[in-house]
Amino acid sequence: MGAYHRRSVSRKDSIEIFVTPPSKVVSVKMDVELLNKIDEVCRRRGFPSRSEFIRQAVIFYIEYLSRLEREELVSGTIETEPIEDAEIGEEDIEDMANELAALANS
Repeated sequence: MGAYHRRSVSRKDSIEIFVTPPSKVVSVKMDVELLNKIDEVCRRRGFPSRSEFIRQAVIFYIEYLSRLEREELVSGTIETEPIEDAEIGEEDIEDMANELAALANS
């Protein structure tokens, strides 16, 4: 997600500079069972770390909610109540991992 800049030195040569946006550490409590599922998906899908999986999962979910809100605006069925106590199963995590892996490879 870092910014990418290319600066030409001459017609033949160029310097590539990758700039990473500033980030902050965020502490999150999770049930041990959910954390174990995340670890398993990270191992199977080759995520470099829990943090990278969670970061990409959050980005994916924000994009999903934005898409859902746009569809609701178009259809006129906006839900104003937040989703509470959503159950996320192993299949949901696996589906999310597949989509995140596809995004990472694109």
